Parts: sequence; C-alpha cells; structure tokens
Amino acid sequence: MNYTGWLIFFLYLVVLQGIGLYAAQKKETFEDYFRGNGNLPWWAICFSIVATETSSLTFISIPAVAYTGDLGFLQIALGYILGRIAVAWFFLPRYFAGKIETVYQFLEHRYNTSMRRMAALLFAVTRVLSDGVRLFATAIPLALLTGWSYELCIIAFVLATIPYTLAGGIRSVVWTDTMQMAVYLGGGIGVSFFLQSTISEIPLQKFTFITSGLEPDLSQFFFKPYNLFAGILGGGILTLFTHGTDQLTVQRLLAAASLRDSQKALITSGLIVFAQFFLFLFLGLQLFVFFNGRQFSSPDAIFPEFILNHLPVVFKAVIIAAIFASAQSTLSSTLNALASSSMLDLFPALKKLTEKSKLRYSRSLTAFWAFVLIIVSLSFQDQKSPMVILGLKIASVPAGGIIALYLLGFTRIATAPALTGFAGSLVAMVYIVFFTKLAWTWYAPIGMIIALLIALLTTLISGVRRVPAGS
Repeated sequence: MNYTGWLIFFLYLVVLQGIGLYAAQKKETFEDYFRGNGNLPWWAICFSIVATETSSLTFISIPAVAYTGDLGFLQIALGYILGRIAVAWFFLPRYFAGKIETVYQFLEHRYNTSMRRMAALLFAVTRVLSDGVRLFATAIPLALLTGWSYELCIIAFVLATIPYTLAGGIRSVVWTDTMQMAVYLGGGIGVSFFLQSTISEIPLQKFTFITSGLEPDLSQFFFKPYNLFAGILGGGILTLFTHGTDQLTVQRLLAAASLRDSQKALITSGLIVFAQFFLFLFLGLQLFVFFNGRQFSSPDAIFPEFILNHLPVVFKAVIIAAIFASAQSTLSSTLNALASSSMLDLFPALKKLTEKSKLRYSRSLTAFWAFVLIIVSLSFQDQKSPMVILGLKIASVPAGGIIALYLLGFTRIATAPALTGFAGSLVAMVYIVFFTKLAWTWYAPIGMIIALLIALLTTLISGVRRVPAGS
C-alpha cells in the first residue's frame, strides 16, 4: 500500500482505540469489568454478538466456501436462527432467574462445583483452539500485504487489540465491536459492488441454496455437510452450544438490562448473521466469475489474492481494516470471556480480594490468554480446507455433550448419570472425528444424542434420581 492507504488503516486503529478507552472511563468495579454493570443497550449487545462470531474466518473463508461450492452454507445459517430462538426462550429465563455470574455457574447450582470447573476448563481449551484457527486466518492477508512473517503479523495484531481490551473490559469490547461491525460490513458491501461492476453473469447452478440430501443413493447422507437436514439440525444444535452454554456469548446476554432485552439481542443477531452470510457467500460467487474458476493452492488465499492484486490502493486499505475489525472483535471478546471464566469459575478464591486486586488479576489473566492464543495460532498452518470449517469442527466436538449437561439440568436426572453421558459422548466424538468421515455438521446432534441416551440408560439401570431443590 502507499502512504494514503497506510494512513487510512492507522486512522481506523486510532479511532478504535479511542472508542475503547472512552468506554473504559465508565468502568469502576470488578463486576463492571466483566458485566458492564448490567445496563448495556440490547442493540449494542446484538451487534457485539454478531461482530464476535464474525471473525476473520467469515471474511476470508466463507467466500472460499461459495467459490468452491455454492450457497449451501446458508442452510446452516437457518439452523443458527432456530437455535437462537430456542436459547432465548428455554435457556435465558433460567439464567436470569438464577442470577448467575457465568454460564457455568448454572452447572454448579444444578450439579456441583466440580462440574462447573470442568465445563469452564473445557471452554478454555476449545476456545483457545478454535480462536487459534481464527487468529492464524487473520495473518494470511496481513502477510500477503506487508511481506511480514505469519509470526510477526499475529503478534502485531494481538498488540493492536490488547490496550482497549485490558482497559475497559466488556464495556469497551461491546462498543468497539459495534464500530467494527460497521467497518467490516461496509467493506464487504463495497467489495461486492466493485466486483459486480467488473464481472459477467454468475452461473445459475452456483446459486443452489437448498439441498435435501435425500438423493436415491442415501449412502452419503451423513457425509455431506451442506444439506437441509444437516444444516438446520447441526446448525441449530451447535447454536445451543455456542449461544446457550458458552461464556463468550452468554457473557454479553447477561450484561443486558433485562431478560427481554437479552432475548431481543439474541434473536435479532440471528437474522443479521443470516444476511451477513449471504453477503460473504455472494462475494465468493462473484470471485468465482472474476477468476474464471481458477484453482488456488489454498481456498483461504482466494479473497486475499483479490484484495492484494485487484483492488485500488485506497479501497485496499479499507478492506484490510475491515478484516482487522472482524478479527479484533472476536479476539477482544475471547480474551475478556476467558479472563472472566478464569476468575469466576476456575479460581473463585480470587473473588475475595480487594476491588483493586481483582481488577489487576483480571487484566493479568487477559494478557496471559493473549500469549497462549499467539502460541496456539502458530500451529495451524498448511490447511487444505477452508479454516472456517476447521474452527467449526473444533467447536462441534464437545458441543453435544455440553448441551446435554444443560438439558439434563432442566430435568430430575442426578449428577452421576449426567456426567457419565457427557464422558461417553466425548469419547465417542473423538473416535467419530478422527476415524470416520462423518460430516462436521452432524457432530453436535450426534454427540448430544449419545450423551442423553447414556444418561437416561444409566438412570434406568441405577434407579438414582435427583430430588429438585425447593420442590
């Protein structure tokens, strides 16, 4: 890029830090650092949820999915909407009624403290792995643009995100997410208009959206990820995990002023995400025509190649800022969620410290998790499939078992059968992921069904039932 391009990019960084630090001025207590004092507006929480799940993977890999296929990924987005509705009406009322600090505290109320810590530890492991993928994906276009190594790009990116995340906690994260959503959506729309002015007609078959999967030969039904059944069921159940049992999203929902606001934020975010997926998939179709179906060494190199070699310099700076924005929103949210779960779930003794000490430890944990993410992200290289798929696979492996723990928590099943079901599901999913070719969209549904069946069978055999407290 020339000096004008770099000036635009650095202007974005300065404005972002300014918004984050301004929001941090209102932070006074440990609770506000992680919950925003429970008075953040629902629309800002909604935008923050959208921005958080719209990582650089969405910006880079979703166009690659359509480039190498069609619009079938939208079937999963339909499942995301249905999953959010289920979380809004069945999970959130219980969370607000219990006045929990983190989503894993529900497991402590329902089962025991060990269950809470186990879930929090599993959250930390899967979040670091899946966001390590996202962080490395961000380095791809930055390395192409600057000529820097992946290692240097990742470190520079984290250093640009840490200041406002450390300073203002969840309040800074939510408000910077809102600004970042505007940047990356504007960038995506701008690229789409630019491409449309330079390409011919998109092949009709690339617009395939609904695929039932019910072909005469059903042998591949469970091995193709993008069909209506796998998309709605897999996307919906995965959303129960990511938006109903995962601290990253639930932390924002608990920061709303009321249950009603929390439900509005969650359901509206699903509609926005569907439209957003369509935008980035459509970009993939446009890129397919632009490059005349050319084969690339990696699917994730398609969009960065276009940005680097075919966009005007000024526009290029805006798009790089958009990719930066999409990735920063996820990273800052992840760091704050990991720090909050560490403080409240894994090391509850720290809550007994003074307000000043608790805030100091919270910031230290945020910095610690940033370092861990840098190390982990460097292990995800030479991927032959779009990295968004790798990220979703990692999230899907424990998803079914965790969802089952929460669903069983709404019933009278005792702790031992529930834990047995979860453990059995996790073992089964490790086998399924590494030794079968089952499509990743089936991981969460099958993992959940296995956990529920084992828990129910264990209960029937043992005859042990829980007596609900207070009833």
